[in-house]
Amino acid sequence: MHQRIFGEARDIAKRQIMEWLAPNVRWAAHPMWYGDRGAEPHVTDFLNHYAAAIGVTIVDGGDCANPDALLEATLACREHLFLDPDTGLGKRTKKNHLTHVDYDQFIQIVQAPFRQDRLTLIYDEANSRDGRMDRFTQAIQLKVGRLHQNRKVHAVGYLAELSVKLCFIWASTNSEVVTDATRNVQDASGFPNWRFVDDGCGHVR
Repeated sequence: MHQRIFGEARDIAKRQIMEWLAPNVRWAAHPMWYGDRGAEPHVTDFLNHYAAAIGVTIVDGGDCANPDALLEATLACREHLFLDPDTGLGKRTKKNHLTHVDYDQFIQIVQAPFRQDRLTLIYDEANSRDGRMDRFTQAIQLKVGRLHQNRKVHAVGYLAELSVKLCFIWASTNSEVVTDATRNVQDASGFPNWRFVDDGCGHVR
C-alpha cells in the first residue's frame, strides 16, 4: 500500500469485497506499507485513516516497515485477514520484495494453525501484459491453481478491472469457507460468473 494513492477507487473496492465475503465481520489487515513513508502528499496518521476507510483493524505488527516481518505479524492472526501489497501474489525477489507476497509466504499464512476456518484475502494485479480478458483470466487461473495443486489451499479470484489487471484472491484450507464466501459475493453483487475464477473445486456457482 502507498499513502500517495490512498483514497482511490480501489480502496472502496477493498472494503466492499470484504463486506461481501464475510458480512458483518470485522477483518484484520496488514497494509504492507513499506515504500513511501516520506512521500508527498503526506497523510497524517495514515494507518488509522487507512483502517477506518476500509473498515479493518491493523494486525499486531502491521505498522512495521520491514517486509521480512510479514509472517511474524500475520501467522498468529485469528481473524479474516486482508493483505494489501503494492502488486500482489507472485514470485518474490530482491528487486520486488517490497511489492509482492510470495506464494510460500501466502500459503504459510493461510495454513497457520489459528487460520484453518478463516479467509485470507489479497489484493493482486495480475502479471499478464496482454490487454485481453482471456489472458487476464488465465493469469489468475494459474495463481489459484498453483495454490490448490501444490499445497491444497482452496482459492477463488475475482476479476475486478481489466485495465490495470486488478484482482482479489481469497483462500482458506477449508473448502466450505471459500465456497460460502464466494457465494456470498455472487449473491450480494449479482456480478456475472465469468468474473470469478475457480481453483477447480466448484466454489463458484
